[in-house]
Amino acid sequence: MFGKGNAPDEVATPVRGKRNPKRDAVHFKQSIFANKLLADKLYITTEYETFYNSSNGDRKADYETKLAAHYDAMSTFDSGYFRKSTPLDAMEKYIIGTTEDKYEFLAQNGPLLTVLLKPDSDDYFHFLNYNHRSRQRKEAFRRIVVGLWSQENALPLADAMIALFEDRLISPYLASFKVLLSFNPTKPRPESEPLKGDKAVIYYHADLSDLSTDRVGNTIVRAIDGAVPTSRRDARFAPFYEEIAQGIAWADETGQASFTQVRDDVISRVVRANQNVKDEEEFYELVLAELEEDNVNPLATHRYFALTDTPPAPALT
Repeated sequence: MFGKGNAPDEVATPVRGKRNPKRDAVHFKQSIFANKLLADKLYITTEYETFYNSSNGDRKADYETKLAAHYDAMSTFDSGYFRKSTPLDAMEKYIIGTTEDKYEFLAQNGPLLTVLLKPDSDDYFHFLNYNHRSRQRKEAFRRIVVGLWSQENALPLADAMIALFEDRLISPYLASFKVLLSFNPTKPRPESEPLKGDKAVIYYHADLSDLSTDRVGNTIVRAIDGAVPTSRRDARFAPFYEEIAQGIAWADETGQASFTQVRDDVISRVVRANQNVKDEEEFYELVLAELEEDNVNPLATHRYFALTDTPPAPALT
């Protein structure tokens, strides 16, 4: 039924039947990544009451408003991440790196200089590896996301990734990474400001020459763990990722639509197509079916179907 190479790393039987909210709230915290199928089901079934009236299954009148806010609700969290700005000498170091032909350095939402000079600006800053071999199997393209409590911790992480750009065994497979930074704040940021949970994202291709281990992903994870202590990593992520270690998670990467956007679109299509869904269980089954239509493996929702065998999940080894 499922494509080769994309079987979940741990398969368990999906939970069936009505839930006990108090019991499951505790179970969710304990098993959110130990049992990914349960975590996925608890998230999806909880979303049922966001869009439907449990008394009769009718879609709520304000469902479009809630759908418009759904992506942010999935992927942003309160954070003191911008409590301190990034020092300008860090920016100078990154720009100098571009003159040494190490990488290309870009802002996500506009020309680099424009973003840097805009008051209170923040953006994802991308580092594109010149040594990456671009012609690799798309089935092996992966992302590792990192949650951080402070952008101060994004700097050593960026340095660790730049160092891997020069590692001849890793660099050909390491496409790029991005980090969320702010260089020019004119006023303190609110502590409760909601920001994206994935403060850094690393994009790479797994090495298909050895399917027994993800040696590239493992090396990246070790570098992250060495650069940022566990206590400085935020464990909160958008749903459907698979955790590797605290504050570090992974998923297959399409190279096009974002991971969370794909899954937000799936839920949106289900809600718009169904005026009445009788209960959480029916909603869960509808979402799983729509995920499969979108080439997402419903038994491992961080993965896409593929015809090529790929290595197991990256790990902290």
